[in-house]
Amino acid sequence: DGDVASHAAFDDFLDAFAFPLAPILLDPGAERDERDIQQARAAKLCESTEGGEAEEEALDQLGAHCQTAVQALRATPPSRDATGEAAHVRPIEALEQRCRAYYLDGLFEEAFVGGMEELARELPGSTTSHNMAATRRFFDSETLAAGLLARLPPELSFSRVLPSMRFIEYDVGGYIAAHQDGVKFDTKTGKQSTTSFLLYLKDTCEGGTTDFLDCPEGEVLHSVEPRRGWILIFPPSALHEG
Repeated sequence: DGDVASHAAFDDFLDAFAFPLAPILLDPGAERDERDIQQARAAKLCESTEGGEAEEEALDQLGAHCQTAVQALRATPPSRDATGEAAHVRPIEALEQRCRAYYLDGLFEEAFVGGMEELARELPGSTTSHNMAATRRFFDSETLAAGLLARLPPELSFSRVLPSMRFIEYDVGGYIAAHQDGVKFDTKTGKQSTTSFLLYLKDTCEGGTTDFLDCPEGEVLHSVEPRRGWILIFPPSALHEG
């Protein structure tokens, strides 16, 4: 459980995404419409920017309410040599016949995770959705995306994290129905996304798992229990529910 993955394992990880993706997305138009509504409500707090000026203004506006959090999110990540911590890549063996999925720990310092959590509390939320019972909050930020990328192991060779952040918060009885993630088009690079990830901001004592399925309403192949600061990485075509 605690071993650091070898370079061979990293090579296998990268190979997992070298295949055509044909994902489905339940009513993607409704998802876009809801996103537009939330971005309008959040005004400049939810603007996506190319030059970064409006984004910096949005973070500055947030900083008036959560200055410590914004500073943590903008901070340069500590070096692994300085912290003495190693990032652990844990393959999910139960899914190897269908896809390669991994979860990683030791990547995000507590200040960064706490900053993300505080940021989410400052954003407007919506409980309107066609496939989930949860509160969603949106924030687009190249700065935060760069912070996430800087904390991923360089051996994984990820070159970019898309700036579209979606925070999802569940109450007791909340859920996301079984689905596959949609592939997103990155206007900055002209390429499609290849990978989905979930960064867990809280531990759970009961429930809250991310379940990978063999088919809708079918057998659960593997359940991932949320652990604060851990990140789950998988292909968008992997069927899952929460």
